[in-house]
Parts: sequence; structure tokens; C-alpha cells
Amino acid sequence: MSSEQPAHHHEHGGDKNKKVTQDSWNDGAQEYNDMALATATSVKCVEFTLAFMKKVKPYSFNAGSGLKVLEFGCGPGKVILGLSELVSEGVGVDLAPNMISIFQSAIESKGLSSTYRGQVLQKPDASELPKAYYDLVLSPFVLHHLPEPLPVLERLVDAVLPGGHLILAELVDVHVGEEEMAEKGVHGWLDEGKIDGLLEGLKFHNLKKVEAEHATATAEGESLSLLLYVIERVAV
Repeated sequence: MSSEQPAHHHEHGGDKNKKVTQDSWNDGAQEYNDMALATATSVKCVEFTLAFMKKVKPYSFNAGSGLKVLEFGCGPGKVILGLSELVSEGVGVDLAPNMISIFQSAIESKGLSSTYRGQVLQKPDASELPKAYYDLVLSPFVLHHLPEPLPVLERLVDAVLPGGHLILAELVDVHVGEEEMAEKGVHGWLDEGKIDGLLEGLKFHNLKKVEAEHATATAEGESLSLLLYVIERVAV
């Protein structure tokens, strides 16, 4: 996997597409886990999320007051594990079993087995997620792998409790050709305007764009530009 695709996630569509994507991420799971630039993007996601949650739900950092958190497309789990100070229940899901194995090993090595668990998804469409359950749902670097991201985005929002948040992370200003995009399973990069359009297309009426911030991840002389985008499911 190249540094231009620090994404460890899902192909939406038929079983054949799912199998191809699952196999590619399985085969590259350890390589991805060891990739410095991919780790740097995870760190940026963690830093942004912690800073945001300290603004909107500072109590969640108090002992015994943590949040139920889901990471959809968790890969080796570096983002959700980086949020351990605010997590009371942390679930990471991914299509690739080898990614979940790495995540589970990290959970055990950090002594977090009572708080965290990994789950291999059977379907790439988020249909297995519970409804209105999580205080915080994270979906880093997933949407650009989906030919039809709107249905998945709807299910991610549906998994959020009223008053909770969905945080998306996407790569921006990535310059690769169509052939390389196809090899990477990328169906289209999503900038802020495109995510705004998806948000308008959701069936939910109690949603609010809260924040959108750009960041740059750098490692070993390479860099990637990120967009971090927060949606609130407003309590009504």
C-alpha cells in the first residue's frame, strides 16, 4: 500500500468487490500497521477528536463518565485506542480479519480488554451497526472507498445517540491518476463541499455540521492533507 492511501477500509458493493478489498487489506495489514505516514494520520485524528470532545463534552474525561465509541473501518485501531481517556466502551469494526487481529493484540498489550473489542464486519454497508447506541462514531478514511457513500453515511449517523457526534476524516488534495485510484479502491476524493452535499442528502432532519478543519500529517519526508468533519445528531 502506498503512503497516498492511508485507509484500511471497505469496498461497497457485491461479494466480489468485498472479497477483493478484504483480501488486499488482509495481505497488507502488517505493512499498513508499520507505515509511519498512516500512523501520523491516525495521530492527527486522535488530536482533533480529543480537542473537540474536551470542548463539547469535557465531563467524558472524568473517571466513570466515559463514552461509548465506535470506529467504523478501524484497521489496526490506532485512532480509537488513542482515545482511551474518554472511552468507557470502545468497538472497532473492519472487513479485514487481519486488521482486527492486530487491533485485538494491541488491546491486550495495553491492558484494555475490559473496555475495547474488535469485530470483523460481514457486510461493507454498515447494516450490522446498532441504532442510536454510540455517543461518538468515527469513520476515518472510509468514504472515498465507497461508490455510493450516502447509504453508509446514513447508517453511521443512525448509530449515533441523539446529542452525539460523527467524526469523518478524509484525504484532500491527493493527486493520483485514475488507474492508481482504481488499484487503491478509491472511487472519489471527498472535500468539504462534497461532504456538505452528502449531509444535505441524508434523510435525517436533526443533523448539524459542527466543525470542519484541515490538518497535515507528515512522516519520513512525506505528507498528506486531511479534512476532519464533525456532524452532530441534535437531541430533539
